[in-house]
Amino acid sequence: MTRKNVFYAVPYNFVIENHIARFQGNCFKLPCFQRGFVWTKEQALLFIDSIQSGYPLSCLTFAQLKRDSVDMYLLDGQQRVLSIVFLKYDVFPTDEGRIKVNEWFKTNPEWSSLVAMFGDKTLFEKLGCEFSDDLWWDALPSIELKPCKNIHFDEYWMHIKECFKRLNLGGTSMSDEEIEMLLKQN
Repeated sequence: MTRKNVFYAVPYNFVIENHIARFQGNCFKLPCFQRGFVWTKEQALLFIDSIQSGYPLSCLTFAQLKRDSVDMYLLDGQQRVLSIVFLKYDVFPTDEGRIKVNEWFKTNPEWSSLVAMFGDKTLFEKLGCEFSDDLWWDALPSIELKPCKNIHFDEYWMHIKECFKRLNLGGTSMSDEEIEMLLKQN
């Protein structure tokens, strides 16, 4: 069976500060099929600690919106990217704030309107995370998907949706007890 390549992947390590600059420049967009922000404050803080501790991180996955465009859809990594953005502004959404953030992404207005919400104490609380200034210069593993030449955009987009689906199949979570038991065996 002959395989037809619809897109190709460009792997790279992207400096966190550059990710934030691209986010602020509205270069990153969330596709309509993305869920909203769901991480808890504890999950966000654990992720930040993982960066600072040098633990391996899973790849952020972006898909180019149009051929020769800098605009990208964030296919996988929304929770991680937003946690970094919240860290930058030392905020974290309350339950009501999470709803507002998710509504914001559905309408996708200018970046400044999201940042303007950060001052609302009913929507955001202080994240209160201590971190090294070097964190901004750490690199996150990333993959950028780009359409192959001679591929119609509708076909490319269909495969991008399939890629999203496969990236988000989800694993079966292990309980703390299962993890501890396995760690003790070795």
